Amino acid sequence: MAQAVSAYVLWGFFVVYFKAVDHVSAMEILAHRIIWAVPFCALLLVLIKRMGNFTSLLRSPRAWRAMSLSAVLVSINWLAFVWAVANDRVIEASLGYFINPLLSVVLGMVFLGERLRRAQWAAVTLAFLGVSYMTVMEGAPFVAFTVAVTFAFYGLVRKAAHPGPLAGLMFETTLLIPFAFGYLVYLQLSAAHELVFVEEGLTTSLLLFAAGAITCTPLLLFAMGAKKLPLATMGFLQFITPTLQFVMGLLYGEPFSVTRAISFALIWLGVGLFITDSVRRGRSEARSRRAT
Repeated sequence: MAQAVSAYVLWGFFVVYFKAVDHVSAMEILAHRIIWAVPFCALLLVLIKRMGNFTSLLRSPRAWRAMSLSAVLVSINWLAFVWAVANDRVIEASLGYFINPLLSVVLGMVFLGERLRRAQWAAVTLAFLGVSYMTVMEGAPFVAFTVAVTFAFYGLVRKAAHPGPLAGLMFETTLLIPFAFGYLVYLQLSAAHELVFVEEGLTTSLLLFAAGAITCTPLLLFAMGAKKLPLATMGFLQFITPTLQFVMGLLYGEPFSVTRAISFALIWLGVGLFITDSVRRGRSEARSRRAT
């Protein structure tokens, strides 16, 4: 369990890293994250002797189609979160990650023919009411929508492709490298020389270079933890990340109005139902397996 918890905690503390580089444009941060993730993922795959997973993806036409779409979705998700941190909207981003698992079960029903249990219907309804209330009172939380929708569809596409976490990420970022590198060249050649990397000094350059390790390390821990833990436990642990993001948003002084408190309360009730149902379901399936 330690590896899975560590992964979710690291994802939660991504806020600190992106705050440290919030003087860099969100697009340049995204480009560096893509570029430096490839060699670091390759190194990890070699160390854990899983490079064959990546080469298998390269030989699969189905993987090319699915992972091309997942690459677009993950890049939009990353960009939205980086922008949210730089613009003091971490709490809104955390909202997206709270409702993401609930949206995922709806997508499973729509696209995979999965049936929602009563508790899941209740959880989704509470989340819908929470988001609807915030939309009516304060306007649509576009960051939360973007984060939740892109990550939920990303999970759906990944489920269809069945790549390993690290091999899949390396495939996605490899596909995106030409665009990322091209964007950095454009910044360097622009009249204003807007490229921050190197130009802003050693500290900023090292932080941007570290984006590869920061992106890939939690995925390795997640993959190690997921092999050992029941799905219900992983479903419970995944809420560590948005909880930490929410707390970080408060610590950075973001406003938390009464409207947001009511909206989050409804969503947290839904999350509580979702977790309770997942745990009960997991225990029931475990008892069934032992009985057989």
